[in-house]
Amino acid sequence: MLYDQVIEALPTIADELKGSNQISKKSVEQLFEQTVEGAMKEFEKNSLQLKSKSVKTQFFKWLASFIERKDCDDVLGTISEWKRVVFPRMSPPLFGVVRYYFSGLLPSLYASQQGKGKFQGKITPRNIGIKDFWNRLDQSYKDLLIKNLLREYKSTVITSNKVIANYFKDFKELYADRITNSMQRSRF
Repeated sequence: MLYDQVIEALPTIADELKGSNQISKKSVEQLFEQTVEGAMKEFEKNSLQLKSKSVKTQFFKWLASFIERKDCDDVLGTISEWKRVVFPRMSPPLFGVVRYYFSGLLPSLYASQQGKGKFQGKITPRNIGIKDFWNRLDQSYKDLLIKNLLREYKSTVITSNKVIANYFKDFKELYADRITNSMQRSRF
C-alpha cells in the first residue's frame, strides 16, 4: 500500500528532484506522513483499526531489518517489476526513484530522526542504476504532468452550457423549437 501511495505522489518528488538533484528532509517526511495516512485509510476500509504512530514505528523497524538483508536490492527490484505490470505507463526512472525512496531516503530519514546520522537527500544516478537518468527523469516528469492534466480534464463533464459560457459572448439561441437533441424525433 505504501508503494502505491508513493507512486501516486511521484509528481511532487520528481518536481523537486528535477530542480535540485536532491530531495529535502521535509519533503521526505511529508511524503511519508501522506503515504502512511493513505495506507491507514485503506486499512480502515478493511475494518482494521490501527494507530498511526505504532504503524510508523513498526514500519521503520521492519525497514531497518529489511535494508540490512543482503538481497534487499534484489527484492526491491522484483517489487518494481511487479509494479510495472500494475502501472504500465510509468517510466523506469520513476520506478528507480521509488526504489531509492525505500532503500535510501527512508532509512536516512529514520537515522536522522533517531539522532544516529544526518539526512542524505542527494540522488545520484549511481544510486538509481539507470543510464541518462536526469534526462529520462525530466521526460518522465513532463509525462506525469500531462497524464495528470488529462486525468483532470477527463473527470470533468463537458456540457453545451459550459462550451457556450467559455467560448461565446452574448450567445442567443435562435429557433430553439426547430432543433432537437434526439435524432429519432427529427425525422421528416
